[in-house]
Amino acid sequence: MNIKIVVLFCLLSLLLFPVILSAFPARDYQTGELFYYKMKALNDGHRYQAISRHKVEKKDGVWIEKITWISLNYDGEKIDLSSLRDFDYSLSLDPEYTFKIPDITKIKPQIRKQMMGPIFDLMTFYVDLNPALFQNKLPKIKTGQPARLPYNRPSSWADGHYNILGEDCL
Repeated sequence: MNIKIVVLFCLLSLLLFPVILSAFPARDYQTGELFYYKMKALNDGHRYQAISRHKVEKKDGVWIEKITWISLNYDGEKIDLSSLRDFDYSLSLDPEYTFKIPDITKIKPQIRKQMMGPIFDLMTFYVDLNPALFQNKLPKIKTGQPARLPYNRPSSWADGHYNILGEDCL
C-alpha cells in the first residue's frame, strides 16, 4: 500500500475522531423500529455471510434491540436457522444497557459452531461502539467541541496468519 495513502488516512481519522465521538449516543431509537445487518466475514478459516433482524423495544426504561437471525451461509452452505426461534437475546447502544453474554447452550449443537462467529462478531461491534464504555474516559462532550480520548497504544487487527502486523493509527 502506498505510504501517502496510509498517512492521508491517518490524518483524516485524527480530524474526524472528535466529530465521531461527539455523535454519541450513536442511535436514536424508536419503538417498533426494524433494521437489518448483513455481515460477511472470515472466522477461524470459515467464511460466512449472515443477516440479522433487529426490532427495537423499551424494557425497564432501557432501549434494546431484539435480535433474530434470518439467514446464514457458512462455507457456501445455507444453514437452516428455524431452531433459533427460541434463542432470545438482545443488544443495544443505550448507555444504560447492561451487556449479557447470550446463552449459547440454547442453540442446537448441529448449528452452534456455525453461529459462534456471527453472534460474537455482532456483539463485538456493539461493545466497541457503546457510549457507556467511554463515560469515565472522556470529558463531557459538547456538540462541535473537540474531545480527546487518552489511549496510548495501537489496536491490532492482525490475525496472525495472513496479516502479521495490522494496527489502527489513532
